[in-house]
Amino acid sequence: MPKDDYANLGMLAVTVDVTDASSTVVNKRAKVIAYDTKGSPMNNVTIVPDTLTAETKITLPAKEMPIQLRYTGALAEGFSPRFD
Repeated sequence: MPKDDYANLGMLAVTVDVTDASSTVVNKRAKVIAYDTKGSPMNNVTIVPDTLTAETKITLPAKEMPIQLRYTGALAEGFSPRFD
């Protein structure tokens, strides 16, 4: 990159496409992109190597919640509740 533009370099980043992934994504190639301090891509930057191999852990959203069961009414004669 031109020396004068170095002060504007904000970060280097990769984006890994995990579309339809349900488990860890491994050996995914990702292009390295330079961004300026305002978040815009910088086209005048040469990055070597320009791609990386990425691994991204995928965890599906989940939440544990306590459940309390309450019964109302009565079972018909001859029946009893079964708890397994």
